[in-house]
Amino acid sequence: MLTIVHGLIKYFNFDPAEDLDYEYTNHYDSLRRIPGVNVIPFFYDCVKEIGPAKMNERLFALIQKEKPDMFYTTMPNELLDKEMLLKIKQMTVSLGWYGDDDWHFDNCGKYWAPYLTWASTTYSKAIPKYHRIGYMNVMHTELGANHWIFTPPAHPEDRSRFKYDVTLMGTYHPKRGKMVDAIRKAGATVGVWGTGWPDGRLPADQMNSLVHQTRINIDISP
Repeated sequence: MLTIVHGLIKYFNFDPAEDLDYEYTNHYDSLRRIPGVNVIPFFYDCVKEIGPAKMNERLFALIQKEKPDMFYTTMPNELLDKEMLLKIKQMTVSLGWYGDDDWHFDNCGKYWAPYLTWASTTYSKAIPKYHRIGYMNVMHTELGANHWIFTPPAHPEDRSRFKYDVTLMGTYHPKRGKMVDAIRKAGATVGVWGTGWPDGRLPADQMNSLVHQTRINIDISP
């Protein structure tokens, strides 16, 4: 049995009134379903009540108690204490998952890699950047989805299920706005959800059905 202490955010913006966070829906919920893997969650949401210092103390105490094979967390995470991460690195394998290195590398991401055993990045162009500054503990991975939640449509041949030509789920950015405007001007039916868009964020439990109603679901990113 592989034991993993998984540090993550449970609710978007640490707010139980919000939807479950991406980390919970796709990382934690996937890991906990894998046979032979024992996942012990540590929710960073407690920081709202006890503050960063106490949160780090609780996390370190949990790792001392459980003695996991791995500590896994999404990075960079400014809530985590770097000295604590160095102690964890001496106790077990620590893995940090970077999903925003296309814009987060220079202002934050590169400063955290030395405090982890391994770091993985979804941005392939970041790998040589890490290597140039001496961090060889970084590997390329990809964004993924929880296939226990995001399942194929029951009747993929049924074309009547399509409500949208194009959908996008992601935080508003001016470049994304220009792309969406251009697609709409071309005559396509477009649905957009995410922080900063008029319709706001789409709950995780509605994403799968939305994709099934979409001819093309897009991501606008480097």
